[in-house]
Amino acid sequence: MTKVACAWTLLFGLALTACSKDAPPVAEQPRSPAFVPTEEARAPAAPLAEAAPVAEAPPAAAKFVEDGFELSLTPTAPLKAGEKGELTLRLTAKEPYHVNDKYPYKLEWKPAEGIQFDANPAPASVFTVENMTVTGKLGITPSAKGKTQVSGVFKFSVCTDDKCLIEKRELSLALDVN
Repeated sequence: MTKVACAWTLLFGLALTACSKDAPPVAEQPRSPAFVPTEEARAPAAPLAEAAPVAEAPPAAAKFVEDGFELSLTPTAPLKAGEKGELTLRLTAKEPYHVNDKYPYKLEWKPAEGIQFDANPAPASVFTVENMTVTGKLGITPSAKGKTQVSGVFKFSVCTDDKCLIEKRELSLALDVN
């Protein structure tokens, strides 16, 4: 073999070895001596402090007034047995908050004896979203006269320039059907 061919073969072999994609072997790390607990470590541990209680959801209500918003559920007009009626759900953001126009607002009705809901759950298409308010006109048909109760969970969002709150509240409204 000529000197030039030998040089090229040597360079090519070095290049293949240098460009290997395998990681170089790692030297074994020295091991620490075995752990031997002291008398203090063998003593029983002090009891753990109790965790802070988790914030409970507020009880069901027809109206919520909180720092960032007000939320209410009211009859639009007096309800009559056997006739379609309407409830108004209104969410109003308080400064510096505004309602989140990207959020899929949703009300999930709970079954109520003697009440037929137009949509269960009430989809996002039922709600009108503006800068500071979300309004929903919710159709119901009561079947009998007397007092009854409707309730459901409303999922919503209000935002500031820095953060958005994703919330849900259980709405409950006593109705007097004529």
